[in-house]
Order: sequence, then structure tokens, then C-alpha cells
Amino acid sequence: YLLVYSIYDSDVKQNKLITGFPVEKSFVERTIKADTLGSDKPITTRYNGYIKDLSGVLNITGERKVVTANFLKY
Repeated sequence: YLLVYSIYDSDVKQNKLITGFPVEKSFVERTIKADTLGSDKPITTRYNGYIKDLSGVLNITGERKVVTANFLKY
């Protein structure tokens, strides 16, 4: 599994890649539990992710969602 963190930048109306790295299946299972997803969820940066004006700030909420992607094998 590949975990990718992105943020939606409303100024330019597009997603911006923050970081990505491989994770174990157990990490994915914990991360996509229904109670961790949705609107008004706590948003924090972790690991090697840094977002100007967000990293280190407490009590920021936003939408957490899972987007799946299928990759073709050649």
C-alpha cells in the first residue's frame, strides 16, 4: 500500500501533494475506519509532512477521506 497525503488549496483550487510512503495493510485498516473519516475531523501533519500555517497548529478541523487508485501493470 502507498499512503499519500495531500491538501486542497482553495486559492488555486487544486490538490497539492505533501508526501507519500509505503505502509502496511494494518496501517491502512486503522486509517480507513469510518469514525476517522468525514467532515469536521482533526487535521494534523505527521511524519515528514509539512504544511505552511498548519504544521504545529492545534485544533484545526477539515475533511478526511480516502481516495483509491488502481495502477495498471505493464
